[in-house]
Amino acid sequence: MQLAGDILYTIAAVGLAEELLFRGLVYHALETLRGPRLALWGSGVAFGLYHVGVGGAAGFTGGLVAGVVLGGIRWRTGGIVGLILVHGLIDVAGVEMAPLLTSWDFSGLEIPHPSLIALGYLVIGALLVYLWKYAPAGGRREPDPGSS
Repeated sequence: MQLAGDILYTIAAVGLAEELLFRGLVYHALETLRGPRLALWGSGVAFGLYHVGVGGAAGFTGGLVAGVVLGGIRWRTGGIVGLILVHGLIDVAGVEMAPLLTSWDFSGLEIPHPSLIALGYLVIGALLVYLWKYAPAGGRREPDPGSS
């Protein structure tokens, strides 16, 4: 029951807050100012900078990559609802593993819920593919010339 509560809290608190800020407010402001390219890269850089305090250069790099991927999906779908869930699930998996990753020596690493983490990453991957490939385009793509 504690794990279910942690999952709901992480999705609601972290996923919602960070997506509203970075793919909502920052992305929208930059898109309005200079278009989708600046919105994508600018919100990705901002997301990376936000994570410097957590992981230094690795936090920036991971945040930048995640920010650009999530920003690309934001551009394609025109919304952030699915991204809130994806972001929350990524953070849940990270919180489950974070206490274990105290050094670069992984020889004694024991993951307490390996099947849940594997299932979680499968769900995250499936959600990302769905959002990119099947979610409504939100008017961001060019219309199909064959449609009327």
